[in-house]
Amino acid sequence: LILESTFTSLPDIASTLYPYIPVRLLLRFHYNTAEYLDSVNCPVLIVHSRNDEIMPFNHGRRLFEMAKKPKKFLEIAGTHNEGFITSGKLYEEGLNAFISEYIEPKT
Repeated sequence: LILESTFTSLPDIASTLYPYIPVRLLLRFHYNTAEYLDSVNCPVLIVHSRNDEIMPFNHGRRLFEMAKKPKKFLEIAGTHNEGFITSGKLYEEGLNAFISEYIEPKT
């Protein structure tokens, strides 16, 4: 499972973006990534940038802390929509290393 620049839950991110609105009371769907992550039984890679202007970096770190092992965290640079471009080689090598480590090649 590869999660890139995502949030722990919709209420968490909405509360961060709109602290003056009682979003937790208004949201119908929670899209609780952290809760779903608890049921995952496969290797997990979390990719996030400190420069992400939409999804706070601490959401990625919190998801990483919650994930079961085996897990890896790939810190990239760049904004939310350009991190994979800005980090180019680091991003590509990080994904390739994760996939190579956990997926058997077909012969």
